[in-house]
Amino acid sequence: MLKKIVENFLNSNETYLAIRADDENNYQVGDICKDSFEWDYENDCPTEESIGGTCGTLVGDKWQDEEELIEKLEKIIQFNKRYGKQQYVIAGDKHDFGADEDEIIIECATVLYKL
Repeated sequence: MLKKIVENFLNSNETYLAIRADDENNYQVGDICKDSFEWDYENDCPTEESIGGTCGTLVGDKWQDEEELIEKLEKIIQFNKRYGKQQYVIAGDKHDFGADEDEIIIECATVLYKL
């Protein structure tokens, strides 16, 4: 399955691939994810201010080797289990990087797969 996910990503028009753990939304393939919110570190909670995209853990981009993407995808799926039971493979073009390690913020992130 991971090989198919990466092959489809590499054949898509998207540039960045990420995994998002999200138990609050029930996304379907093709859905555009809701924006994530700024984090209030002092009170350890989200604010009401959008960050302009959806947070995820970066798997990689179009310019990486297929095998490298498959390996990283497998590791990130295991890593993200701590953030939620439902995980989504998301992709997009416009991005920024978040505060957490390997965090990417993808504008108009599209759900490619529901894991």
